[in-house]
This record gives sequence, C-alpha cells and structure tokens, in this order.
Amino acid sequence: MSRNNYSRQRENTQNQPKQPQPNIPQQAAVNNPFATAFVVPTEIVDLPTRGMFYSEENPLSRLDSVEIKQMTAREEDILGNQDFISRGIVLDKLIESILIDKNIKVVDLADIDKIAILATARKSGFGDEYKHMMTCEECNKESVFIFSMKNLINNATETEENNEEDFFTESNQDGAFDVELAVCGYTATFRPLNSADYEYLEELEKQRSKHSLDFNHTVEFLRRMIISVHKTENLMEITSDPSTISQFLDFIPAQDSRRLKLAHGQISPTFRMHEEVECPACSAATDKEVPFSWAMFWGNT
Repeated sequence: MSRNNYSRQRENTQNQPKQPQPNIPQQAAVNNPFATAFVVPTEIVDLPTRGMFYSEENPLSRLDSVEIKQMTAREEDILGNQDFISRGIVLDKLIESILIDKNIKVVDLADIDKIAILATARKSGFGDEYKHMMTCEECNKESVFIFSMKNLINNATETEENNEEDFFTESNQDGAFDVELAVCGYTATFRPLNSADYEYLEELEKQRSKHSLDFNHTVEFLRRMIISVHKTENLMEITSDPSTISQFLDFIPAQDSRRLKLAHGQISPTFRMHEEVECPACSAATDKEVPFSWAMFWGNT
C-alpha cells in the first residue's frame, strides 16, 4: 500500500462516527464486591525485649512493638507445608508471612519476641479458646483444661513483681549495666545477650565438641556478655581488651561469676503464659502455665 493510500484510509476512518459506548450503570460497579481491594486486618504486638537486646544495626533496635497481619488461608497453607515442618522452619515461615515490615528478618528476632508474635497470631487466627491436656496437682487426674489466649498473653506481658533486690545499676554505656563483684573487688560492665550471641555460643560448642576440645559454658557466656572490667575503687584502671577480660575470667571467684549470671537473668525478659483455671475433674482453681508450641495452631485437644 502506498503512503498516499494509507493517508486517505486513515482520514476516512477518523471521519466515521464513533460507536456509542455501552452504558454501564454506576450502581452495578458499586455493588460489585470485587470492585474494591480486600484489606486484611492488622494488630500490634508488644515485644518482650522492648528492642533493648538488639544491636544498633538491627531494625528491631529500640523497637518496642511490631505490626502483624491476621492469618489468612495463605498462612494455613504454610502451617500445613510438610517441607517446612520436616525442616523445622514452619513457625519462622509463618512469622515471615505475617510481619508487615519486611525489613525485619525472622533470623534477627529473639526467641522470646517470636513467641509473643506467634501467640498473638494464634489468638486472632484460630480464636481465643485453647484446650490443653494437663494433670491437676490437687486430684492428680489428667483432664482437658480450657484457657483464654487473651488472658495468657496479657499475663505473659505483665511485669511480675521481683522480690529480689537488684544488685546492678545502669551503666554510662547505652544498653549496658554495672555489677559490683564483692569477692574479687572488681566491677564488670555487661550487656544482655541477644539471639545472635546464643547462636554463636551454640555453634562454638559444636565446633569444640567436633574437635574434642573442652567447652566451658559459663566462661564463654560471661566472655560474651562482659564489655569491660575495672577495680571498683579505681575507675581509671578500666579495660575492655578481650584478652585481658579472658584472663580475668580464668580467675574470677565462683561467687562473682554466679552474681554476674544472676544479674543477667534479672534483666532478661520473660514471656510466661499462665492463667488461673478450674480443674474439670475436681473444680480446684490452680495457676497453670502453658508452654508455647507448634501444636497450638492445630485444633484443640
């Protein structure tokens, strides 16, 4: 076709009257349930660590809560994925799916924060009631106890009264604490261990065992948590040199090492899910603790 013929044909087409567009009632579009996007509800989860146990590079640092979406059919498929189950990553995959902030990686989450997220997801995804087979301390009979997930979470997040006197103080260093070691006369500055620290200790123990080497868990634990040491009476003689701290730990008295571990235990967060429930067999009221497990997502006992 020549260029002139193409031009005339194009002009004829443009001069033809336009076909009327079908008249679609506006009300029909409004009534269409697929005309608007579906929105999955979200909720806020308070983190037991309050973001205090993460490094500054971690997006969870100083973050006291995270937002998660409620579970859908997609998450049910994750829970039933046999590959995830066999590899022991099914709950991590669930957390990964429901976290709103995708900058947060599951591997960076402390176990205690994972449990808080999963417990909240269980409540909103499968309802408040949770049945669990347990033995009553009063009648010694095994029965199905009924718990409220809402109460379990609320009780876990409440700060329990600590009758023990704190024997440590906040350090000048951000996120660190000082504890006086009375027997040796030193003061140690330490930080709480995070999930990466515990993974390091676990891997170190495996490597030592693989090569038939001794592994002193207490020493390695303290080595990981201590930032610096100094004579209690002399703040000028402070050291953060790792080799010096290692030498210090080789000679630290048992009472002082125990004091350090107790101090660490006091500042470490907990998520103890418990509720006062009535025994179905004898009607005795008792405070029962429910350990969190993968089974919570699969029906009731």
